[in-house]
Amino acid sequence: MNAVLFSLAATIAGTFLGSLIAVWAGNRSTKFIAYLLAFAAGVMMALVFLDIIPEVMEIVSVPVTISGIGAGILIILLFDTVSDKMLDGNGLKAARAQEKNKILRSGYIMLLSVGIHNFPAGLAIGAGAKHDLGFAGTIALALALHNIPEGIATAALLLAGRAKKRTVLLLTTLTGVPTVLGAGAGYFVGNISDTATALTTSAVAGIILYMIFEEILPQGTAVSKTRATVCTLLGIIAGTAALGG
Repeated sequence: MNAVLFSLAATIAGTFLGSLIAVWAGNRSTKFIAYLLAFAAGVMMALVFLDIIPEVMEIVSVPVTISGIGAGILIILLFDTVSDKMLDGNGLKAARAQEKNKILRSGYIMLLSVGIHNFPAGLAIGAGAKHDLGFAGTIALALALHNIPEGIATAALLLAGRAKKRTVLLLTTLTGVPTVLGAGAGYFVGNISDTATALTTSAVAGIILYMIFEEILPQGTAVSKTRATVCTLLGIIAGTAALGG
């Protein structure tokens, strides 16, 4: 029960707070959303290169890590190619609708990626709660801080795709479900294979990187390349500071 409560608290305090920030920013202007996306992309890059990938490399070798990242990129690239053909249409109106659908789809993919990434974190909370509640609480707090920028990036993408604000808040909060499931599994079953976790996590890193460079950053640079670059750099600095705190 404590493991589930810790994971729920981490979700509410992290991802939901991040989505609230994005929704608040979305009330200001379309340009603000674009700059927020650029900032969130910087934070996510810091998380991938300074947190997720080093975490994987503590478990498996560099070639295996690269293979996992490559697999994630290939999976999302294949999905992107197939879905682009399904959304293909003629005329300006169709092109605009396709662009909107592509952004919204990217938001859903980011939701899935964040959810998958949260499952191993839930396992750690559950396993920790079984032996040391204080340790589990520390992991939950770290996860909450970790999830804020993920919530911002995901919610900003959904908002850019014209998703309703209530839907955005609900969906981003649901990314915490795998955390709760992982906590239960970690408490009652124990951790899954470290190698399997590392490969899955590295694939998620690949998917997130693809989303950053293919979908998120272009939204910001379309408004102002210079300002979007500054926002991205500020995001990297903020993400680095958050991880080092």
